[in-house]
Amino acid sequence: MLRSGGGEGPLVQYAGLLDALTGLTWPSASRARAGDPGAHRSTRLGRSPEFTEYRAYRPGDDLRRLDWKLYGRTDRPFLRIANDHAALRTAIVVDASASMRFPVDGYGKWEHACAIALGLTAIAIAEGDAAGVVVAGANGDRTIPPRRRRDVLIDLADMFAAVTPAGSASIADTLIRAAAQPRLVVISDFLGSAERAIPALRVAAASGSEIFAVHVAAEAELDPPARTFIADDPEEPGMQRPLSADNRDAYLAAFAEWRSTIASALHGMNASYVLTSTAEPVRDAVRRVVAGHAAMPGDTGS
Repeated sequence: MLRSGGGEGPLVQYAGLLDALTGLTWPSASRARAGDPGAHRSTRLGRSPEFTEYRAYRPGDDLRRLDWKLYGRTDRPFLRIANDHAALRTAIVVDASASMRFPVDGYGKWEHACAIALGLTAIAIAEGDAAGVVVAGANGDRTIPPRRRRDVLIDLADMFAAVTPAGSASIADTLIRAAAQPRLVVISDFLGSAERAIPALRVAAASGSEIFAVHVAAEAELDPPARTFIADDPEEPGMQRPLSADNRDAYLAAFAEWRSTIASALHGMNASYVLTSTAEPVRDAVRRVVAGHAAMPGDTGS
């Protein structure tokens, strides 16, 4: 796995994360489509050293796969079947709408999402997979096409450093364009975009993509202060929403129900859903994503 070492540039800030993720794997939940050699079990059965099973010979089968020793003992022809392994092309879509820029001061959803995306990319390329990232923003997509070279992490860190989340663009169109990828990851807070994003992910799942949804929430969104304050709507300039001790419980219940609706829709298409807070260490969030865990520990809304 590529480490940033002592050099300069945006990748330096991710050095500790890359070290923490060294050796982590991201196995496919299903057989990967036959293609470039890689770490995942392939849909193609071949002649690799990893033996799987015997199967009776059928006319037209490749005689090179016939187990002649077994034939000599039993006088019956059997093929020796083994698993080939293939690479899994991965596309990661990161939401750069204005709501991801919360909180504005300090470490927020955008920084958390970028670190998760970079960590997942590092794991994928360490396994020999081609991985690429699309940042979906109001001014169009910024794209790093999938590739296996380790220097993709440098380009990725540079791209994240150059982006400031803004606008109210939906990630749905970006997801539709990425639907053909064998493994599709979306990292978003889903605010203002869930209504269109979920159907787009459903289309991708129906086409055979393995879906991972990483729902990013700010710590203050999950546990707002127990005092009266005015919250600015990041995607609607001038819109302010009061939150007080009197309506805090109603807000928490509504927010949890909304997250539960998203999680249920994703689980219904056999997608992996992970809720992560900005208070969670990125290494832990990444580990839960690649393990396919369904929720953030202690969260009742997932």
